[in-house]
Amino acid sequence: MYSALQHKPFTLFWYARISTAVAFQMLGVAVGWQVYSLTNSALYLGLVGLAQFLPMLLLILCLSAHQISLANFSPVLPQRCSVLYLLSSSEESERSLS
Repeated sequence: MYSALQHKPFTLFWYARISTAVAFQMLGVAVGWQVYSLTNSALYLGLVGLAQFLPMLLLILCLSAHQISLANFSPVLPQRCSVLYLLSSSEESERSLS
């Protein structure tokens, strides 16, 4: 057994997270089922799925763009450029040999 699950507060938190995830999935199915039973339209069912997914996608994209703008790539950039240079020069030498 994992040592983290031996701590009661963490175990309770973990069960709460799993229960919440299951509850959200059940809610999504129930809403979709109700919309389809009321309208008999796959288009409206798809729009409900889009309305449930789109805010999460936009939030993730905005937060990741914000985190990328805060990152300091200056120490890593010269190393990456040198690796790319070495890779590209090895590809050129292989092309010239064949």
